[in-house]
Amino acid sequence: QRAGLDAPGEPGRVVRSAGRPGAPVPAPAASPANAGDPRVAEALKTWRRERARRDGVPAYVVLPDKAVDDIARRTPASLADLARCHGIGPTKLERYGDEILAAVDATRADG
Repeated sequence: QRAGLDAPGEPGRVVRSAGRPGAPVPAPAASPANAGDPRVAEALKTWRRERARRDGVPAYVVLPDKAVDDIARRTPASLADLARCHGIGPTKLERYGDEILAAVDATRADG
C-alpha cells in the first residue's frame, strides 16, 4: 500500500476523484430560484453565438455560461449594473456592453 491510502473498506480511506489531479469539480446546476429569466438567457446565448461566429472565436470566449446565467438573473439596465455581473470586466464591458444590454432590453420589450 502507498502511504496515505488505507485499503478499501477501512476507516479513513481516502477517496480519489476519477478525473485528472487538480481538475475542478463541476458546480451543481443552478437552482430554479437563481436561474434568472430564461428569455434573457436565451437571448444572450443567441447573441453570443452570432457574435462568436463574427469574431471567429468560441462562444465561451465572448461570454461564459456563468456570466450568461448571472446577467439573466440580474437583468442589468445600465453599463454600471452590467459591470457588477460575473465575468464582466472592463474589456468585455467596453467590447460587448451595449450589445448585451440591447439583448436584455429586447426581452423586456417582448414581455
